[in-house]
Amino acid sequence: MAKDADCNNANGFLLELEGILSLLTLIVLCVFAALMIILFTRPYIANSDITHASLAEFNFSTPTATNNFSANILHYKLNLNIAVGNPNENYGIYHDKVQMLAYYKKQRFGMANLSSFYQGKRNITEMTLPLKGQQVMIFDGIEDLCKLKHRDDGADYDIVDELYRQNKYQATASAMARLIRPSWEDKSKMTCYLVVPLISGYKNNRGARSAMCYEDHFDVELYFHFVFLCLLEFHLVILAVVLVLILLGASAEAEEQGTAVQVHIDNGRTLIIEL
Repeated sequence: MAKDADCNNANGFLLELEGILSLLTLIVLCVFAALMIILFTRPYIANSDITHASLAEFNFSTPTATNNFSANILHYKLNLNIAVGNPNENYGIYHDKVQMLAYYKKQRFGMANLSSFYQGKRNITEMTLPLKGQQVMIFDGIEDLCKLKHRDDGADYDIVDELYRQNKYQATASAMARLIRPSWEDKSKMTCYLVVPLISGYKNNRGARSAMCYEDHFDVELYFHFVFLCLLEFHLVILAVVLVLILLGASAEAEEQGTAVQVHIDNGRTLIIEL
């Protein structure tokens, strides 16, 4: 009787161990599948460029010297044509918090915030951005400022433009496809080094002589954020856990129903009762 009880306990332990191993195996397979989906469905990053730039105004007012520094007011009007491309076949992109900054001699003189916009798959969106206004600029002495002040029409100016965006990639297909291709997010920064001629009064349409643009995407933050998002929201893992728990409950119930209890009766007879 003791041996039978030990056997039943051993069988129950083996069943529980088998169920736990099955659960762990399914979880590992689901996590592996999620990582493969991350690897093979990761969208191409959006690209951007400045296709044309021109200066309609870039003038300095009368310099004022203070403590060997020259403070001056820059009056500017910079026109930029920007192209943003979405190379993805299965993802649309929401561009949010779009901001353009303009620098001259490492000093920021212009800033503009653009409206958020959506970009469909395999699409190039072109935008015209005018930067116009005035800004106080500080230079090391009046001499440098005078040189800038007396530059002729058509002179070239070295201007650095920075475009910041927060991009959200979302699948454009059905809800099932969005389950396989979840949303991605990243932040991008485009830096362009322009040599732009001053064209007062729009005498001609000559634009920037050269434009070298570089784009950085902050994927590290995106990658770890998305891994945890997949582990939390990937429905296959949840379904696998529920399925294994149901199977374990059914196995335990079947084991209890099939347990044999031996009852010894006098005269050497044994009565076996199955519960």
